Amino acid sequence: MKKIPLNRNTILPLFGGALCILLSSCTQSRVSRFHQLPPTGAGQTFSVFSARDNSSLEFRNYAAQVAEHLTEYGWRPIQGGEKDDYKVGIHYWMGGDRVHLSGNANYVSSSTEHDRFLVMMIWDKNKNQVFEGRVRSAGRSSDYAAVMPQMIDAMFAGFPGKSGKSSRDTRF
Repeated sequence: MKKIPLNRNTILPLFGGALCILLSSCTQSRVSRFHQLPPTGAGQTFSVFSARDNSSLEFRNYAAQVAEHLTEYGWRPIQGGEKDDYKVGIHYWMGGDRVHLSGNANYVSSSTEHDRFLVMMIWDKNKNQVFEGRVRSAGRSSDYAAVMPQMIDAMFAGFPGKSGKSSRDTRF
């Protein structure tokens, strides 16, 4: 077995590779919220819908995650023929991609950064909008299903939060 000398030329590429693997599982998000909600809920009912397709399995998975967070806030999902006090709309999509090149005289590497978006709006039973939140995430993963749980968690970190404020959220 040939020994590889440990020096700057061998350690830096190994460290860089390990860092890339670590960061590929990291979701860094920018969260903005505007609302007219109290700090906690008081048993109000809600339903979650999508601007696209309420019947897709993917949407139902994300809606269940949103419902879990809203239940922690103090609301409860509608049951049977019950009327909802709030309608919660979620919309999500992938945006533009950027390619980054790096390297030196010996090698060149590239990575692609993907933009991912989540928007959530809430209306009361009088059709007044009471919440608008946006999460923008950028990272190496184009697998939306892999990063969506972290984006939903970012949306609900400190929910409902300070109205008109933006924050950064990093999750592994």
